[in-house]
Amino acid sequence: MLIAIDQGHGATTNPYPDGIHCEGFQMYQLGYLLYQELKAMNKYSLRCTRNKSTDDPTLAQRGSYAKGADLFISLHSNAAADTSVDRIVVIPTFTNTEATFRNFCRELGDLVKNVLNCKGQTQIFERTYTDVNDGLTKDYYGVIRNAVAAGCSNVLILEHSFHTNPEKAALLSQTGVLKILAKKEAEKIDSWLSPAATPSYWGRLPNANVTYKDLWEILHDPHAD
Repeated sequence: MLIAIDQGHGATTNPYPDGIHCEGFQMYQLGYLLYQELKAMNKYSLRCTRNKSTDDPTLAQRGSYAKGADLFISLHSNAAADTSVDRIVVIPTFTNTEATFRNFCRELGDLVKNVLNCKGQTQIFERTYTDVNDGLTKDYYGVIRNAVAAGCSNVLILEHSFHTNPEKAALLSQTGVLKILAKKEAEKIDSWLSPAATPSYWGRLPNANVTYKDLWEILHDPHAD
């Protein structure tokens, strides 16, 4: 399976309140850490839209990396005029309403909420527009729209709270916090893309009185695991 990771923006885009850190670089760093966590699982092909921190591909170029991917995830931190806004926003493509995908989006948002200790509830947000050229409803956000056009059905933007909130920006500026986020996000992605098989059960309750004869029969059953 192939996972495409989009580290939103260029290195110096969207400065944080401290005037030192930026969304572009922090998401580049988070993307690298997420890549490493997934790579260590030894089961996924991986692709990143930025291989250098200064890379800043267009929305069309970013979306093109979704070709052949089972998941395209775009990493961001959000912004608002109100510096107290404190919630996680997940923006899935409106074209995929499957329950398993939508539940994954919410669970992914909730785990980020817990790591960053956000006060607001996770928001699943859709935004569309009508294309005047063909009259079709399309995803508003270009990176999502282009990723869907590349043939990927599981496409989302994950907003890691609001960097206009000084408290959250301070957390997102810490490499240690990014490492925790990367590990937990990788685990959630893995559990969704590669769910554990339900083990077969040999039919006796754990507290049953199992004799040696029972065990011999179980262990010599050609149909047993």
